[in-house]
Amino acid sequence: AGVESPTHEIRADADPSARSARSILITLANKHTFDRPVEILIHPSEPHMPHILMEEGDMTPAEYERHLKGKNDFIKGTKKDPSDEKKMEIIRKRLNKDIPHHPIIMLNFCPDLRTVQPGLQRAQGEFIFLIDRSRSMSGVNINRVKDALLVILKSLMPTCLFNIIGFGSTFKTLFPASQAYGEESLALACESIQRIRADMGSTNLLSPLKWLIRQPIHRGHPRLLFLLTGGAISNTGKVLELLRNHSCSTRCYTFGIGPNACRRLIRGLAAVSRGTAEFLAEGERLQPKV
Repeated sequence: AGVESPTHEIRADADPSARSARSILITLANKHTFDRPVEILIHPSEPHMPHILMEEGDMTPAEYERHLKGKNDFIKGTKKDPSDEKKMEIIRKRLNKDIPHHPIIMLNFCPDLRTVQPGLQRAQGEFIFLIDRSRSMSGVNINRVKDALLVILKSLMPTCLFNIIGFGSTFKTLFPASQAYGEESLALACESIQRIRADMGSTNLLSPLKWLIRQPIHRGHPRLLFLLTGGAISNTGKVLELLRNHSCSTRCYTFGIGPNACRRLIRGLAAVSRGTAEFLAEGERLQPKV
């Protein structure tokens, strides 16, 4: 436990009669010249216990109330509606301007990462592979996807759930609902992958995505969607809006295969769901990207 500063000389003083250094006063040993930020590092005796940091504002509640009553937006807003709800609305809107006047509290959680078991044996999730089987994936593109899928599936852990959805003008699911990963389900998936062809017509992504969103979320298994596509669609905006509305339950990782992959779609789906987007150039292998 202790304090230090990598930028300045400091003094740390505690009450001489105190039984611990829970309360200390930190001051600069020399006059501050404002030529660089002041950095202070605090080393708590119990670093992995949750702790709270609080910084007081530069006004008391009474002082802030007087300050607020002199502002035009408060005067105009409360003249029309003097209710407490209206006052709180104005205060919320002014928060970015008035932060220095308010006390700030920060709650910190500092887990001991050394106690976390390494490896993916503990990883759980619902892995959904959404495979474009439209004409745009014909030839080498569909073969690249098949090879990568076989490797990826054999790398999953027994604790996870998974499903494969092929789509074009229509869509087909490997299982009616996501299945637990095991020898039997893996064997069925590998057989199905070998039969995948780019034979499902044009590209309709909205229908399989709507079906997926309707499926129940499995507790303890966050849904991770992997989209592999090489074409474009006519309703990109609707697809993006659908996933944006369900981004709290579904995270999408997108992979654009070949030169005709729609960049707005690939990047947009990843952005609205907090995933990532990748593009594969001609001849580039998919496995290292996943």
